[in-house]
Amino acid sequence: MTSALGWTKRLLHIATGRSELVRICSSAGHSQQVSVRVYRCLQNSKDMVDLWKRFKQESSSGAPVDLEAWTRAFLKVKQTRPRSQAQDQLFRNLLLSLTDASQWERAKRTLGDLVDTRFQSKDCGHQELLERLWQRLQPLVAADLNTNKRDWRRLGFQGDDPSTDFRGMGVFALHQLVYFAETRRRVVQRIITEASEESWTNVHQSATGSGPPVMQLKRYYPFAVTGIHVSAFIVRLVQEDAFVDTWMGQRADTILQKINDLYCDTFILFHEHWRQGPERSVMDFPKVFRECCAQVEQQIRLGVFLPHLRGETADEYPGDTFVGKCSVQHIRSD
Repeated sequence: MTSALGWTKRLLHIATGRSELVRICSSAGHSQQVSVRVYRCLQNSKDMVDLWKRFKQESSSGAPVDLEAWTRAFLKVKQTRPRSQAQDQLFRNLLLSLTDASQWERAKRTLGDLVDTRFQSKDCGHQELLERLWQRLQPLVAADLNTNKRDWRRLGFQGDDPSTDFRGMGVFALHQLVYFAETRRRVVQRIITEASEESWTNVHQSATGSGPPVMQLKRYYPFAVTGIHVSAFIVRLVQEDAFVDTWMGQRADTILQKINDLYCDTFILFHEHWRQGPERSVMDFPKVFRECCAQVEQQIRLGVFLPHLRGETADEYPGDTFVGKCSVQHIRSD
């Protein structure tokens, strides 16, 4: 199929004397779909690999981008037979498409910077985020009256030092947990309560059923660790450009907002999957999580959002949100 598409492009190039990029940008007006087609075209172009790579690097650097100069550079490579009557429209459509592509690449870079930023215990900003997470979640779990020490495991971390769980996703996962806790407060309260419900069952320590029985929570799963898994899933989708068809044309901060709303929706969907059907244990986590991710990817391919995107009332969406803390400008100044 790819080979047939390649031959079709070559035949069109020969017949019209124009490259694919020029044909796309010669349409009467600009639209989101034009930007998407231009992005895909440049992404797959074999004769503009270096130019496209430099454009993406400059777009994501945070510095001002001379988009008109980049438009001329791409046209110089691709426009084999310039047509003077359509030149202005061609230039305008490509300029607007590169503007959209620049915003998309900027959002991707912001996300990547967060993932690459390791949690540092001496960083005041990182500690502030962790404190906000504790203040939001700690009242939702049962307290240990025998100690004043913070028990992070009750919030779903693997040990007493939560920073070790962020190694794979950096502070991005922490930002998303805070975002979820602060913008979906009632939903998070319900999820934590149900994920940690005190319904116990006897299980044996060995697969043979021998040995002394131990107690295990029914339907329990670790809240914080699950959030980190969801963050990793979202990062993969962004890196694969899964949202280009639907989010191209948005500003970088708007894209980040949508990424974090999708994070919340995915977490809620996982919880619903987990609660449905027979009782589950943590051994069932990988299977249920894969099923949830598959459903999200299917909905993305169909171009529909998850139903929870605006499931809360307006007071659940304060202005002090993740995007304000993780805008491109904020990341560059840290």
